[in-house]
Amino acid sequence: MTNWTPAQRHVLRPLVRRRVGGVSEQKLQQIHKVYVEAKRRTGEQSTLTVEALRAQMARQVPLVQAKHGCEQVDFKVILKDGKAMLKAIPK
Repeated sequence: MTNWTPAQRHVLRPLVRRRVGGVSEQKLQQIHKVYVEAKRRTGEQSTLTVEALRAQMARQVPLVQAKHGCEQVDFKVILKDGKAMLKAIPK
């Protein structure tokens, strides 16, 4: 068991609460990095922040869960018609 200081626990706690549809903070950061890189490679500009991505995913999760009757939703970056897009994947 790790002995976290109160300051470390305080820093980690908000990350746990920010899970979106089963997607961890680490996965969110990874999706953001891949999305921004895909936009760059396709010549598109992106001003999407991690917070904006989190909000976008949070809006999509309940819709996908209701439509597919799933508990968790994963996300991946895809290219469609030469443009980078975020796709929700029901689990």
